[in-house]
Amino acid sequence: MYIYDSEAYQIKKFDFVTGKMSILAGSGEGGLADGEGTTASFGLLQGNFEVHQPYDPVTETYGETTLFITDTANNAIRSVAGDTGEVKTLYQADQTSDPTTALKDPIAGSVTKDASKMYIPDSGNYVVRILYITS
Repeated sequence: MYIYDSEAYQIKKFDFVTGKMSILAGSGEGGLADGEGTTASFGLLQGNFEVHQPYDPVTETYGETTLFITDTANNAIRSVAGDTGEVKTLYQADQTSDPTTALKDPIAGSVTKDASKMYIPDSGNYVVRILYITS
């Protein structure tokens, strides 16, 4: 299970088998930095985040877990690898960029089942944006 600790600016992972909580990603300070584990930083994350874990029915195995996050304070969409905690900024455009593509106060988005698209409610611009995700 993944938990966002808003006071610590961290994403934590709870292991039900061991009963232990660990830091998956986040330095503990607000910011916008990509990186692995505690070298990365986040701003304010609003609402929930989407967890994507592909399943292969032929081999009956699950693939790598990816968390897709709406980083509202940074007007950015981020991904976090569930195994390594590697954080990547997938998209960021603020109001100084092209206003037709700029994010302003995006809130929790929704990722398609195949993780090819994310629908993002852009509350500051009163639109829903579509982000096409590439690996």
